[in-house]
Amino acid sequence: MISLIGAFTFSNDAQPFVPADRLDEAEAVCHELLSRYPDQIDGTERLAEVYEARGEKKKAAQYYRKAAEFAQTSPGFDQELIDRYLSQSKHLESQE
Repeated sequence: MISLIGAFTFSNDAQPFVPADRLDEAEAVCHELLSRYPDQIDGTERLAEVYEARGEKKKAAQYYRKAAEFAQTSPGFDQELIDRYLSQSKHLESQE
C-alpha cells in the first residue's frame, strides 16, 4: 500500500510540468517513477503524455501500448481504460 500511495503522490508531482511545458522535468520525474515504482502504471502513462506533448508520436504510442499491456496484466484496471490507451496509441501512429 505504501508503494501505491508513494507512486500516486510522486505521479501527481509530475502532472503540472506537462501543461507548463516543463517537459524535461516531467520526463525526469517519470523515469524516477518507473525506477521507484515499477509495479505501478503511473510512470509509463505519464511518459506517454510527455512524449505526446513533445510531438514524439511514435514514442508516445509505444508508451500508451505499454500502459495498455500493464493494465491488461494487472488487477484493478477496466477495459475502458485499456481501450483508451490502445486508441490513443493507434491515433498517434496514424499521424506519423
